[in-house]
Amino acid sequence: MKKYYSLLLGVAMVALVACGGGSKSSESTEQAAPEQTKVDEGASASKSSVLSEYEAFVEKAVPLLKKMKSGDTAAATEYAELAQKLSEFVTSHSEDFSALSGEDVKKYQELAQKLTDAAN
Repeated sequence: MKKYYSLLLGVAMVALVACGGGSKSSESTEQAAPEQTKVDEGASASKSSVLSEYEAFVEKAVPLLKKMKSGDTAAATEYAELAQKLSEFVTSHSEDFSALSGEDVKKYQELAQKLTDAAN
């Protein structure tokens, strides 16, 4: 049982590190401004999509964690598979997570806290 909690905390730590503040300088000219807007719109959609998928993982994980606390071994097995998928997802989308800003960061932190609370 402790292995699963350790795995969960490891995934949460990876996710929080991926959300680090990598600042990017933006140099734009009047000519490049329209292209930059198109890129930003696509990046925004991508960030929202990543956050939505992360939320879906959390919504699946929380009930499984509660079942695990009551000793449900089937839930533990299912959670282990979900945690592996979550870890891979966070790793493969680390750039999207690090580019989150404002309300998205707040939402991400709330989801991470929800997952941590369920594990404790």
